[in-house]
Amino acid sequence: MTTAESEIYFYAFRYCLGRMTYAVTDFCRQATKVIAEIKTHDLELMDKEITEAEEWDKENSDFHGRLGMDCDRAEWLKFREVVRKELEKRK
Repeated sequence: MTTAESEIYFYAFRYCLGRMTYAVTDFCRQATKVIAEIKTHDLELMDKEITEAEEWDKENSDFHGRLGMDCDRAEWLKFREVVRKELEKRK
């Protein structure tokens, strides 16, 4: 994967984080397929931003969460596990 392609995955991640549409599932499914090719730095940022959104959601339960609806949240948490496994492999 080129640097530009890796960056596009990161931009798509940022766009989809917090969405409440099929885009979340589509992004997570596609990114999982190419996880081994995404730059380490980008994966670390994805992990960090999903975790920060999860923490914000816990503190602000009166609002729509930063991870989206429950179905979106489940996708993000599942994807974060894929990210963490990949990062662990790289250590």
